[in-house]
Amino acid sequence: MGHVPASSRAGASVQFTMNHPYSTSSPGKPRWATRNRLSPERTEDGLYQANNKKEYVSASDHGHNGPAAAAAHRAANSPVNAVAVLQQSRRQDLYQSITLFPELSSLELCLLESMLHKQIEVDRYIIGPSFRERHQQAFVDYLQSGMTLVKDAFIACMVLLVENPQIRKLAQDQHVGHKRAANALASLRHLEVSGSDNSSAVLMLGIAIVTFASHHSGGELPLCRHTLDLVKRFHDNEPTFIKQLSCDGISALNCLLATETFICLLRGHVPSIRIREGDFDGLVDRFMGVSAPLLTHLYDVCQLIELIRRSRRESNNSHLRARLRTRLKTVEQTLRVWQPMSLESLREGNFTPTEITLMLTQVMVLRQTALIVLYRLQHAFGTHDGRAIAMSRYLVRELHSMVRLTGRSAPCLDFPYLFACFELVDRWEREAALCNLHLVAEFSPRTADDLKTWLVSFWTARDNSGGGSIYWDDIESHLFGTGGRM
Repeated sequence: MGHVPASSRAGASVQFTMNHPYSTSSPGKPRWATRNRLSPERTEDGLYQANNKKEYVSASDHGHNGPAAAAAHRAANSPVNAVAVLQQSRRQDLYQSITLFPELSSLELCLLESMLHKQIEVDRYIIGPSFRERHQQAFVDYLQSGMTLVKDAFIACMVLLVENPQIRKLAQDQHVGHKRAANALASLRHLEVSGSDNSSAVLMLGIAIVTFASHHSGGELPLCRHTLDLVKRFHDNEPTFIKQLSCDGISALNCLLATETFICLLRGHVPSIRIREGDFDGLVDRFMGVSAPLLTHLYDVCQLIELIRRSRRESNNSHLRARLRTRLKTVEQTLRVWQPMSLESLREGNFTPTEITLMLTQVMVLRQTALIVLYRLQHAFGTHDGRAIAMSRYLVRELHSMVRLTGRSAPCLDFPYLFACFELVDRWEREAALCNLHLVAEFSPRTADDLKTWLVSFWTARDNSGGGSIYWDDIESHLFGTGGRM
């Protein structure tokens, strides 16, 4: 896929240093489940419960000292009202800061103002409404703490998210998103990250650019890789890196890693970062739900694809092939016994039935997808099909059932649907899969179109191969040749 075009500012190097001088409006801590309970101190919302002092008012009090006055006093001084007043004040200060950039048009200022007032639609990008407030606030927080860095990317993203259809249409007609995305990409390409404390902002910048690209020009893989490479050394060298990230930084990391990982599964590449086992245990994430720990094991599957493809070219290296078979069985067994640590707390937490259904479906589908890939690394398409087709049909049925029950899809399920449909050989099943693909891959129409193209291309290659010649590690060459638009 093509890159977002670089702007005339591409030659300007961006030195990025960032502090988080504020506390109450800074990005919240992530939601974790500990000891099978959701910890009230660390949530996606980042809200800390204040101790409410009880006020005792005599029933005989009247006028300024009566119950009505006491109630008004309590409301005015409640923690919720205090937070609202503080947020309103900060929004005003932030808007004043935005207007200091003379190059911003009135339409771009309007887009940012919509973001500040949370008049943006984010639900289709996240698990559900329980995470909506935090995700909307994330844009406000990082615009406040790193305006020069993120404003271009956020403006481009707001063209997609703004609720007002007239503003959206006007911005699209004036190509506001593409212009700002080009500036943001130039900044990303020349970005120098001074330390791990800046990583959350870098990841938020990356997720905004990738979101825009996924709807327009594509190029998600190189964009994800470049962003993740900026923080990779901090992750690999600092065992507490994940704990240092804000909840928004963790979610952005998950989103970028998941996007990169599924493309890597398709193409047989190795993702940028292998999350340490245990780092995401108990996490309930706005994008990955309770499935984030699976990213570690999906990394291992990607690594196996690359190594097995290499070993097939080295026909005389029987020792390597034996070691890879052992490694594959180990990864497969790990996936079969893996369970998210936060399932009980998920049921006890403040999540809607729809959100729980989506998160449980995510867990099942992502794990089963990894097992299908491992199976097709051992057995070519067209051989030993019974088990693979059974797993595939089960996944397709579960995904269709999820959409029927909830009226929507969940993040990170578009590529698993593609992989499951690779197994279909019946004409009617294939037609149904193509008709329903957009219901599962609802994140981006452009992505859904690409998935349809790849699916038809793979079916054609499989049907023409005569069976038995295409393993999973061969898929890239059949879909993309030596290159690819991704």
